[in-house]
Amino acid sequence: MDDKHYSLLNLLVEKQTGTLLDNHTQRLPINGMQVLSYLWPLNQCFKNRFHQIKTVRYRKQFEREADTAIKNFIFHDSDWSEYPLIVWRILLERLIQSHILCIANEKANNTVMYMPTGLSPSAKTKFSVLFLMYKMKLPYPVSNETTFDIDAVFPETTDNLH
Repeated sequence: MDDKHYSLLNLLVEKQTGTLLDNHTQRLPINGMQVLSYLWPLNQCFKNRFHQIKTVRYRKQFEREADTAIKNFIFHDSDWSEYPLIVWRILLERLIQSHILCIANEKANNTVMYMPTGLSPSAKTKFSVLFLMYKMKLPYPVSNETTFDIDAVFPETTDNLH
C-alpha cells in the first residue's frame, strides 16, 4: 500500500471517528467472511447493470478512473451513476476478485485486514472497499468472457450509458 492509499484510509477513519487511523490503538483483526459481509452491500449497486457490464471487456487503461470512482463513493457517497460502463466493468472485476480473495483467506484461516474500532456499518463497507479495491492489483487473471462487446463492432461509440 502506497502513502496516498494509506492517507485516504486515514482520512476516512478520521471523518468517521474523529481520530486518525494512526491514533487508533485498538484495531480488530478482520477475517474473510467478515470482510465479505462488509462488501456485500456493494452487490446491490451492480445488480441492475450486471448484464450490461458483462458485455464490456476489461480495459486496464480505465483503472485510474475506477480509482476516482472509488474515492467518490467513499468521500462523496457517489452511486457511480455518472460513470461509463467500462468503469463499472473495472469496479465489478475488483469486487469479484475481492470476494475470491476473502473466501481464499477465510479457507486458509488468515486475517484479511485490521480495522479500527468504532466504525459504523457503512464505514466498514467503505473501509473495506478502500482497503481492497482502490488501486487494486488483481490477484487473479481477468475473465474477459463477455456476452457481446459492442465496442469491438462500433469502436467510435462511447462507454456512457444512455
